[in-house]
Amino acid sequence: MSGMPDGNAKLPSTPLNDDRGEVSEVIEGRRPDELPGISVRPARAEDCARCQEIAVAAWAPILASYREMLGDSMFEHMHSGWQARKAGQIAAAFEQRLGWILVACADMVAPTLVHGQQSRSSTAHEHGDCTIVGFVTYRLDEQARVGEIGNNAVDPAWQGRGIATALYEQVLARFRAAGMRVAKVSTGLDVGHAPARAAYRKVGFTAEVPSVTLYQELGKP
Repeated sequence: MSGMPDGNAKLPSTPLNDDRGEVSEVIEGRRPDELPGISVRPARAEDCARCQEIAVAAWAPILASYREMLGDSMFEHMHSGWQARKAGQIAAAFEQRLGWILVACADMVAPTLVHGQQSRSSTAHEHGDCTIVGFVTYRLDEQARVGEIGNNAVDPAWQGRGIATALYEQVLARFRAAGMRVAKVSTGLDVGHAPARAAYRKVGFTAEVPSVTLYQELGKP
């Protein structure tokens, strides 16, 4: 996952490249040898609510770690209502840059055990021709020739299966096809973001510029 946990999403005012046509035909599709039953396709407007749901569920452990690090008082001041803000970021991406979003789909809902019996996961949602289990937003800066991965997440019930890797690889292929010279992504250094850091490194993000945000509680006025 990447992007700030809450706050306003910053998107470019005009699209730098709309690559939903020729490029998507080249790289969109299934990876049967590695992820049977999983495919990646361009997002549709009707996918927004499901991607919002995934984002809020996937960011919950990260925000829990923030509460632990900041303490209840600062956390409530800084991050109260983060769920709505995160959902708003996803909605803004769908509204403004639908062509820069990919979703991962599963042919069937992940089984979960309920009272010892297999049942369909309540966290997955069937939409049209697939069950959406993950998404990734991105942007292309043609002038700088830099592609950037933005908000992205996998349904917690589907994590650990290589779905994030598949999404990132599809985005990187789009970056290359569009003539980008550099790919970048921002993520946290906290424990909650450790899986994201590992996933980014797995697909080749190995040059790092570490950063840290420091806080001090000033008390009530």
